[in-house]
Amino acid sequence: MSEGGAPEADRRRIVGRWVHVREEDSGGSRVFRPGDHPLPPSRGRRSYSFRSDGTLEERVPGPVDAPVTRRGRWSIGADGILVLFLEGKESRWRIDLADPQRLLMRG
Repeated sequence: MSEGGAPEADRRRIVGRWVHVREEDSGGSRVFRPGDHPLPPSRGRRSYSFRSDGTLEERVPGPVDAPVTRRGRWSIGADGILVLFLEGKESRWRIDLADPQRLLMRG
């Protein structure tokens, strides 16, 4: 993680709601902005709400553009890798950057 720090510090940077801004993605990194960041119109955006207790809520556009919510858990390993557990599936993400305005993840 380019902003460095122990996993606990990384964890604090990630807590909150983050919305995927696919039009800003580049170089294999997915760009997420805070939930209150002004965004251009879109038919639907993926978002993650990372809670300090390790629970997670993912919202994705559904079949009729209404959001679908999935709940799960998240953690950051000693290696700084973000692990998401949703509906019995695990995904791993490397955090390239976590600051107050952007979360860059590569999976």
